[in-house]
Order: sequence, then structure tokens, then C-alpha cells
Amino acid sequence: MKKTLLRKRVLPIILCALFFTTGCGTGDVPDAAGNTVTQESTGTVDLSGEEEGAGTTDTSGAEGNTNTADGSGTGEIVEQQPDYTVLKSTDGAIELFLQEALQEELFVQEFTLESEIYLGEPDDYCHRSEFRRNNNSWFYTEDYTVEGLQSSYCNKIYQYHIASGETTLLYETRDVNWLNELEVSEDYLYWVEYIYDEELNLSYHVMQWDLSAGKSSCIATRDAARVGELCLATSHKYLTWYDDYLNGTAEPVIFDIAKQSFVTVPNGDAFKYMPYSVLTPMDDGVSFFTRNEEGKVCIKRYVPATEEMFTLELQYLKSTDKMAECFSNDRYIGWVTEYSQGIYYLYDRDTGRLYSLNAGGKLDVFDLLLTDEDKVYIDERTTGRFYCCDMDDGNVTYQEIDGEYALYFDTVDGRNVCTSIYPAYENGVRRIKLVTTKQMR
Repeated sequence: MKKTLLRKRVLPIILCALFFTTGCGTGDVPDAAGNTVTQESTGTVDLSGEEEGAGTTDTSGAEGNTNTADGSGTGEIVEQQPDYTVLKSTDGAIELFLQEALQEELFVQEFTLESEIYLGEPDDYCHRSEFRRNNNSWFYTEDYTVEGLQSSYCNKIYQYHIASGETTLLYETRDVNWLNELEVSEDYLYWVEYIYDEELNLSYHVMQWDLSAGKSSCIATRDAARVGELCLATSHKYLTWYDDYLNGTAEPVIFDIAKQSFVTVPNGDAFKYMPYSVLTPMDDGVSFFTRNEEGKVCIKRYVPATEEMFTLELQYLKSTDKMAECFSNDRYIGWVTEYSQGIYYLYDRDTGRLYSLNAGGKLDVFDLLLTDEDKVYIDERTTGRFYCCDMDDGNVTYQEIDGEYALYFDTVDGRNVCTSIYPAYENGVRRIKLVTTKQMR
């Protein structure tokens, strides 16, 4: 089954600020076409939680200390230690991106379009999807199907060179039943091939394409009778996925791209709330759900290079509470209660503050993204904008991009944001628009 729509890369996102401060003034910034325009106002979000009614948290973190909030600020933290923190409550989490403030147009447009590319659909039986990019190129797949059948009889992978505008066919196969999960690093492509043997036993093959050598290889296989579908993710260092066993357990898998070898995750007993959850690497680490000896749900973040393992125990969770996915970078630990309509939480390991965003509230959030640079992006459908909140200084910016909705939301080197918007129309012809925005600082 194609998962482009089902498996939104919603790397949960940051959250919402309780107080906004505004300042009148002028600033020269580029518009969507790259021209310089003058904005009359800017917007910032107070992320400190220290204004009246916001509250603060003691984050001394000494071993054995009990650090608590004053009841009106961040969630209550107990037994906060360098590698283990217990979150007792989410009451009083600092809220960000309030709809009322967004409607007041307090924000300066600071990030602009780097490029827009349109791709047409070839015909009714050829579908283009799985759009990904690195610093130099966009990559996408084409699958050819027969009406009424779920599998494809031909699959292709193309490279669109941004500088020259040329398109190159990299890979073609007629020996697989499906090709899915295209992921990209600077030097390699990765994807999953679905293959049936003569006895109709299905297996998943994780494939690698060397962009320099122009060759493909299989780096792993999984038996579909034991493991669910594989959902890949990449960074510049790692390829990752979950081995989601049909008995209800899961194991995080990390492949070191430079060393061309797999990394062993210590105490990697994980579980997934959602079948298509992604083990997304950020700041050279991954995060996953697990349970401690008392059966409490925890989020662990593991960094292979340093072998650091940090644990956040979600003590407040009840057995009936909904959960979807977790994520992290080297500062923030995040999780979401339910895709599209849930609440996104972000715990700041440096300050002990907790942030939240209710995606099912007044904001109609389609996609969320936390980057390595501690920026949060929101694809907000009510306003038709991409919003960005810089968690370091609270500055909020936006970019307006035409299109019905975005299928994919990701970063290039943790900085520039790329997305595919589908469908977009030009002169009455349905097209897929590939957009890259560039943060201007």
C-alpha cells in the first residue's frame, strides 16, 4: 500500500508561546520572488515562561533533587538527572502559535522561495511520487500500474538536477511488486522493494544506490511474515527504520552510511503506537518509545557516536491516553498524542520547560517539523502559510505558498525546508509543485 498520504512526516513540533511581544519598525526583507520589500512589523514569542502567569521551573538538576514548577508555568519535573528525567504533569505547558496572535499580522516574512519546480503527471497509469531532495537535486519515483491491481509492473527513480534543469533516469526495475520509501542523503539513495517469491511469500529488500558509482545494492532483507512494512528515514550520517515485529515489539535499526555498517542500539527494546511511525535521526541521534521496569512509558534518545542514552519518563500518562510518535534533537524531546488533531509536546532539556501545540484547536495544522537548528515549521491550512518559530529567540516568520496541500515536509542539511505540494494547477493542467524555502538570517 502506498504510504505517501498515510505516513505524514510530522516530526512533531514545537509549540506555542503564551505571550507575544511586538515592536513597530521597518526591515528590508526579500519577498517570494527574491525582491527586497519593507515590512512594518515583526513578531516574537516569549518562550521563557517567566512573564506574569507563565511560571518558571527550578532546573538545577542535582542528583536526587525534586524540581517543581510553581503551578502556572511548565510541567512538574521530578528526579531530574543528566540522563534520566521524570515528567509528572503537562499542566501549564507554555503554548505557542496562538491563532489570535497570528491573525494580527505581527510577523515579518523572513524566509523566501529558493526554487519552485513543476512536474506533470505523464498519464493515468503512471504515478509520480516520493519526492526527496539533497543540496543538488530532487529525486522522485514513477510507478506503472494496471487498472484494478495494487502492485506495479515497472518502477523507476529519476534525478532532477536543480542547476541544469536536466532529468536523468537512475534506476528501473520490472522484477519487484512495489517500490516505496525513497530517502536521500548527499551520496546515496535508499528505498524498499516488495518482492514475492514463487510460493507468494513476501519480503522487503532495503536497497542502496551509490550516486557516484551509479550502482545499486541490497543492504538488508526482512520477512513480511515476521516484520511489518519498513518506514525509512535518513540524515547525512544515518539511515534508520524500525523492525516492527508482528508480536507487538519493535527494534530500532541504524545504518551508518559512511561506515556502511549497522549500529547496535543498547537496551533497544522499543514499541510503536502507530504502524507507520518513523525513526527519524536528528542531530545524529534517534528517539523511540520504551517502558521501564515499572511499566511506565518512556522516550529514549540514543546518540551512536557518543553512546549517550537519555530517558524521559512520561509518568503522567494513563493507559487510556492516546499517543502517536516521538522525536528529538540534541536539546528537545518531543511527542504527539494523535496525528493532525492531537497535542504536540516538546521538553527542553536545557531549561526544564515544556511547550505544547494543540493541532486540533484553532490552528489547522497539516504538517509539523522540528529541525536540527531548533526551529519549528508549521504547514497551517487556515492561513495557507508555512510558519517558522525560532526556539532560540522566539522570532516567528512565515512564507505564503500556493497549493492545495503539502505531501511532504523536510529539511536539507537541517536548514532549508523542502516540500511537495499536490495538486497544483497551471493552465488547467494538474502538476506537482516542488518547493524549497530558504531561511534568511
